[in-house]
Formats: sequence, C-alpha cells, structure tokens
Amino acid sequence: MDYSYPQKIYEDIRSVPYLVNTAPKQEFPNCYYKGMKLMTAYSRMGIPVRAKTAIFDWKKSPIPSHILALLSDDFEHTHFYVEAFINNEWRTLDPSIDPLSEKLGFNMVDFEGDDNTCFHLTKIFSDEEQLEHFSTISEEDDDFEEYFKKMTPFLKAFNEWIEAERAKL
Repeated sequence: MDYSYPQKIYEDIRSVPYLVNTAPKQEFPNCYYKGMKLMTAYSRMGIPVRAKTAIFDWKKSPIPSHILALLSDDFEHTHFYVEAFINNEWRTLDPSIDPLSEKLGFNMVDFEGDDNTCFHLTKIFSDEEQLEHFSTISEEDDDFEEYFKKMTPFLKAFNEWIEAERAKL
C-alpha cells in the first residue's frame, strides 16, 4: 500500500503548533486533540489505530526552570499518542510536537515511527488502566476543576513561552 497520503495527513496534523488547554472544555492543539484527529482520519481510511496513554514528566522537557517552578506536583501528567498498523507493524505516531517546537528541544516523531513519543514517559498504561483512566474523567468532576485551578499558572506560562520562542525562529 502507498502510505504517501497517510504520511501527508500525519505531517499536516503534526505541523499545527502545540499548545496545552488552560481551562476545561477548550480544544487546543495538544496531544489529545491532535491524536484524536489522526485516529479519526486513519480510521476513515481503514488504517488500524489504537490510542495509548502514559504518564510523563514535564521536567524532562526543555521548558525553562522558572516555568517548571509553577508546575503542581499534586497530579500525574498524562500524555496521549497513537499507534497505527502500517506495513504490517504497529508504529508509534505522536503528532504532538511540531517542527518549530522541535527546534526548541522537544522530540518530534517522524512518520516512520519512533520508539519514543514526544515526551519522556514514566509509565505506559495497560489497556485496562487506560479504560479506567478515561472512564473516571469528567469535565464536571471536582478533580478536573481542581486540576485546572492548580495547573493553570503553569499551563498559561507554558503556552506564552512556547509561542514567544517559536515566534523568534
């Protein structure tokens, strides 16, 4: 099968500058929304895909220490990425990080796949853990509100920093 069109779709989604949500019910181009867009497109083409969720460490990324100091340690930080069955193998395709953000020191995953994702993972959820994780998330939940209450200073500072740094490139 010719994978030039799926590769173009992946690269188009990946090229959208990465940002994180700073409040509930937002749809910023973060790992979840970019990954879901990729899964939807590939599913429509008949390419098998599966969602993967993991815990990651913001502190192992190129974010300046003054912004990392705003990070709340009260939460595990989750990362969402995609695996696609291409050329008879499961390939990790993480469209989170765009080419300009890669120039800032983030890992960008090519279409050929990578053993890594865009972020340093500390734990990959099993299928059962992933189902449990998503079944407990609700935007109406007090934990969800608490997350954004404590994380918003970091999330806003991150978005401001990454946009400013990309603009310099």
